[in-house]
Amino acid sequence: MSPGLDRSKTMIGIPILTYHSLNIDGNDYLGNDHVAFREDLSLLTTLGWRIVSLDDVVRILSGPNAAWPTKSIAITFDDGTNFDFEDLPHPSAGLQRGMLNIMRDFTIARPGA
Repeated sequence: MSPGLDRSKTMIGIPILTYHSLNIDGNDYLGNDHVAFREDLSLLTTLGWRIVSLDDVVRILSGPNAAWPTKSIAITFDDGTNFDFEDLPHPSAGLQRGMLNIMRDFTIARPGA
């Protein structure tokens, strides 16, 4: 171990879910990450999980006493396409709600979630 490396900070398990906005093959959970994301948001909150921002992840990890809050999870999107930000028509699956708008809908429907 390197001098000055706080091993407790390196051992924190941080659950992070990653979604792909381009995975659209139909309109069911297994074939469409937009549908899966919407359903996962509901399931996570029903099970008592709290969704935290990646800013919170960095703040927690860089703090002097890094401790991940119980039942907290972070979410990322790694495609960087318009489907992340905008509602767009899909050639076979129809209009798809953008991932950002799915999060906005969820937040409006469940204040404090």
